[in-house]
Amino acid sequence: SSLNLLSETLEKEKIKNVFTANGLGQYQLMFYTKGEVNARYLLEKDRLQKRVNAVNEAYNEKQKTALLLLKPEDRIHFHENEIIHVTERLSLVPNPGLYKLRLFNFETGNLK
Repeated sequence: SSLNLLSETLEKEKIKNVFTANGLGQYQLMFYTKGEVNARYLLEKDRLQKRVNAVNEAYNEKQKTALLLLKPEDRIHFHENEIIHVTERLSLVPNPGLYKLRLFNFETGNLK
């Protein structure tokens, strides 16, 4: 499945903290990676606050993070060399900037 491919790509790229603009995707990502990856949805406050905090902390400490792009049209905001293609639909953008996260409506008050 595409989620298995995503899981393998994250492991290969050594990415353990992901921003996803899809609430269900947040849970699926953590499920398919057997909890090895923290995923954060748009909001700063979430039922899985420890996971959100882990993504924020990794981002703020300049550890490798990624933005998960779910639709090919989302790629227009990035240069091709910034994108890791997982499938025809799914892509990852390693270490997205705050401006790019805000484009996808992430709350970034806790990020620097």
